[in-house]
Amino acid sequence: MRNQFKTTIRNLFQLFKIILLLTGFLLLFQIFLSCNSQNQTLVDVREEIITIPTQEITASPYPAFPVIATAHWKTNDLYPYSWLSSPTTEKVDKEYKLLILENKLLKITVLPEVGGHIYSFYDKVNDRETIYTRPLIKPTTGGHRGGWFPIGIEFNFPHAHYASSGDVVDYSIRKNPDGSGSIFVGEVESRYGMKWQVELILQPGKAFLEQRVSLNNPTSLPHRYHFWNIVAFPNKGEVQVVFPTRRTTGTYHENVNPYPTWAGHDLSWDKNRIVGGDWAGLDNWDDFWCLYQHDEDAGLAHISDRRIFPGSKCWSPGPGVDYDYKLLSMGNELSRYLEIDAGSDLTQAGFRRMQALASHDWVEYWSPVKGMKGDIVKINRDAALSFTRDQNSFEIALNTTSEVKNGLLTVSVDEEVVLNEEVTILPLKPFLKEIGKVDGIVGVSLKDGNGKEILAYTDNPIDESNLHPVGATIMDNKQVSTDNEE
Repeated sequence: MRNQFKTTIRNLFQLFKIILLLTGFLLLFQIFLSCNSQNQTLVDVREEIITIPTQEITASPYPAFPVIATAHWKTNDLYPYSWLSSPTTEKVDKEYKLLILENKLLKITVLPEVGGHIYSFYDKVNDRETIYTRPLIKPTTGGHRGGWFPIGIEFNFPHAHYASSGDVVDYSIRKNPDGSGSIFVGEVESRYGMKWQVELILQPGKAFLEQRVSLNNPTSLPHRYHFWNIVAFPNKGEVQVVFPTRRTTGTYHENVNPYPTWAGHDLSWDKNRIVGGDWAGLDNWDDFWCLYQHDEDAGLAHISDRRIFPGSKCWSPGPGVDYDYKLLSMGNELSRYLEIDAGSDLTQAGFRRMQALASHDWVEYWSPVKGMKGDIVKINRDAALSFTRDQNSFEIALNTTSEVKNGLLTVSVDEEVVLNEEVTILPLKPFLKEIGKVDGIVGVSLKDGNGKEILAYTDNPIDESNLHPVGATIMDNKQVSTDNEE
């Protein structure tokens, strides 16, 4: 009896050890999964070194005194900057600092030694580069002082294509307590002594890049300025520029033109442009623009409050001889170059005046879009919407910048609900829904799993009587306005 009791105790003890070992193993496995999950959701921010073939430029040792205005910019305010030489024809391998923001959806890289340009804006979900990222640093002569770098996203203050847009800028990187990451770039520019800073923020699980801009005049005098993001895109032929407007104007407000259709041509498609040049959105009714590459069925959107940051401009080299020149100097072997800009003024001919010791701050967002066939009608920080319609069918396409679980999609026609459906949408993955034949004004609402509405749009007709009339214009074209002017 006693031996049987000892055997039972021994067996129970062995069983306890096995249970203890299994519990420890499961606990370690759970910790491993938790750490792995955390690594997947947090943002990685780091600094590396990258080698890029470069055609170098040199600066004159003498400053450009304000004697003669340059033909290109009609300005003589370069001092104390000096002119830059044309780039050499020889390519040399050069090392650059590379700042990186990365989550499971996006990878953003920045070159602080080339003006703080965003060098790459990579969509990891769809395995595509969203901007013009060249495997060669090759300046052109199109800048404020000569050398200019047509790559990625360029920050310009206090003048577009500014004198220091390719210079080394100050920078820092930071991991934030909420799991997001930040890259800071900026400088005190030498012309007026004003300061600009851009903070780029990437959040865990979000497919948008937040851009916080801070401008400051620490001097005792007012100075003129504007701020423009100059964005380079590849152009393989099937490119559409989506501005939420029915009017555009030129840099100097010479004319007001209809948009997108002018003289029978849909000028939102770059291939339909007859000549090169630029045009800016006028009377925009929403806070976004989008460059869509139909050959890749994907694009990039910019979002900002148009009351604070109204500028939306497209520049295209156009066809013919100019096409060949721009292809040589600004494009690469794979595509042409196309430029879409976002700025603090309607066009790059307009400036503000920042008072002494004043500052100006705002927030912008950048987000890739995918599978948005048809007409893109609405984009915000959280979602994008497009319509495809004909006489017999109507289809909507949705993108979201974060995962929507158990969301609610509601579609109405003339305020009568025709669809009320629970949906799950993955970030940067197109969600398509066939509605059927539609005759009337369409409304779309998308709510997340918590019931928060993240997108709302109603396809109301545009009242063009409230827009600027088409034709030659006598619009107010004063070159400088003051921040506190009405």
